[in-house]
Amino acid sequence: MSESKNKRKSILLIIASTILLIFLGYNLYWYSFYSSFNRWVDSCNFGDGCKLISGMNYSQADKDAEAAYFLCVPSYLGKFGQIGISQWLKFNDDPKSEYLYIQDMDYAVLLRVNKTMFDSKTYWVDIKRIKGVKKGTIEEDYSIQVDSNMNIIDSESYSEVELKSFEECKETIDELYALLKSFYGEDNINDL
Repeated sequence: MSESKNKRKSILLIIASTILLIFLGYNLYWYSFYSSFNRWVDSCNFGDGCKLISGMNYSQADKDAEAAYFLCVPSYLGKFGQIGISQWLKFNDDPKSEYLYIQDMDYAVLLRVNKTMFDSKTYWVDIKRIKGVKKGTIEEDYSIQVDSNMNIIDSESYSEVELKSFEECKETIDELYALLKSFYGEDNINDL
C-alpha cells in the first residue's frame, strides 16, 4: 500500500509541477505582451489612467493637432492591447441648437491598432459622420480594416457609402497615421 501511495504522490507531484510550469510559461509570455504596451505609459508621458476590465486606459491630448492619443494596457493575463489616435469631437452645448457637434468637418476619424496576444495586430479606421448630425438621432459610423499602409484590406466587404467615406477621409487618415507613428514610434508599432 505504501508503494501505491508513493506512486500516486509522485504522479500528483508531476502533474502539479507540469501545471505550474505551463502557468509560469504563460505568465512570461503574457508579461512580454504586456510590456510592449506598458512601456508607453512613461515614455509617452501619459498621466493617470482609467481602470477597466480590459486593462488600464490612458489618453493624452494634442492641442496643436486637435487629436487625442489613447492606449489600452492589458490587465493581468489579459489578451488585448490597443493604441490609437482620434480627432477631437466638439459637442454643441447650446440648448437652442438642434445639432450635436459644432465642427464644420464632414467626418471625424479614429485610427486604432489592436493586438490580441496570440494573433497578429490589426489596423482599423473608424469614420463617424458629424456634419449635420442632429441631437437625438442615430449617427453614421463605419469601421474599416486596413493594412499597415492604410489601404483597405477587403474592399468588397464594404458598401459604396463606406468606401466613399474612406476616400473622402484618406488625407486625414494619412495625417493621423503619421502622427500616430511619430508619437508611439514606427518601429515600436511594427514590433507589436
